[in-house]
This record gives sequence, C-alpha cells and structure tokens, in this order.
Amino acid sequence: MAISVILWALGSFGPNDKFSKAKEYVTQNNPNLSGEDLDHEISSYRLEHSFLGYLGMAIEPVVEPLGYDWKMGIGLISSFAAREVLWEQWQPYTALAMKWILKMKQPKQQY
Repeated sequence: MAISVILWALGSFGPNDKFSKAKEYVTQNNPNLSGEDLDHEISSYRLEHSFLGYLGMAIEPVVEPLGYDWKMGIGLISSFAAREVLWEQWQPYTALAMKWILKMKQPKQQY
C-alpha cells in the first residue's frame, strides 16, 4: 500500500509553479479551449510537470530505444510497483494454499 501512496504523491504534486499554476499556463497557450477539453489539457499538463512526470522524463533516454516516450516510462514504473503490491497481497494466500495442498497429499490416518 505504501507504494500506491508514493505513486499517488509523485503524480499529485510538482516541484514548481508549472504544476501549481497549470490552469494559467494552459489557458494562456490555448485560449480557445473550454469545458472538458480544457480540463483534459490541464490534467495532462499537470502530469507532465509533476514529480512523476519528471521521473518519467529522466528515464526516457533508457526507454526511447524501445520506441517509448516519458509517458510509457511512467507506465513502466507504475507496473513494477503494481507487481510488487500484487505479490505482497498474494503471498499469504499462496502460503495457505501450499499448506492445504501438502495436507491433502498426506496419507489419511485410519481410526
């Protein structure tokens, strides 16, 4: 769960005013946008200028030879985190399942 909170925080906060004043920057550069289009553009701009966005841009040179951009880099970071969270959640259940399987393989005692 900690990984999920960390990813949320990295995507919800940014280091400079491009994140905090995203609406001003977007409306200044795209004065014709309104409604849902404006909201979508602001969300994209905020993600690009969040800590997670900058992290994605930092690893872009590594993933670029694969044909990926910084957005795919964010997806890769999140997918690795999701695997870790999934494994943490599955671990107790797999241990219980193994105990049950081993118990079923033991010969039954006759009374």
